[in-house]
Amino acid sequence: MSKVMTDELLIEGILEGSEEAFQELVERYGRMVYRVAYRITGSPQDADDVTQETFLKVFRSIDRFRRRSSVETWIYRIAVNCALNLVRDRREEPGGEVDRASERPLDNPERAAERSELRRAIAEALRKLPLEQRATVVLHDMEGLTHAQIAEIMGCSEGTVKSRLHHARRKLRAYLRPFAR
Repeated sequence: MSKVMTDELLIEGILEGSEEAFQELVERYGRMVYRVAYRITGSPQDADDVTQETFLKVFRSIDRFRRRSSVETWIYRIAVNCALNLVRDRREEPGGEVDRASERPLDNPERAAERSELRRAIAEALRKLPLEQRATVVLHDMEGLTHAQIAEIMGCSEGTVKSRLHHARRKLRAYLRPFAR
């Protein structure tokens, strides 16, 4: 399958039963789904589960994709919903830990400790946010999506996105105040 194949052609290929087209779709959007899932759940294992569930849902519902939005937006919506549902289902369990394997050793041990502590504080502050605010911050500030894109993904108005973002940032500033210099 050509790397320049459009999303539309991939969808058509999947609808025609092409495993290669589905694999290309997973390769094209898998990292994005994992990244969003990890940032919402805070857990590498949960992010793996969400990624698998997302693509299972994509596969099962590809025939219902209406093309009113881009394939990317549709997959984002499924991933965000899967991640939010998993967090809601596990609310009574403690949140995931920061992925220690992704931490890079730095030349300055003191600086490395500060960065590690800040990463943990940010992850904890994100977990403290209401789920819709957390997802909005992840999609806007970490994924770089526009208010319009987030509104489409989250099924709300742009005004709601702006409000969630404003309130989330205010809470994050308060949670992270001890790290301000």
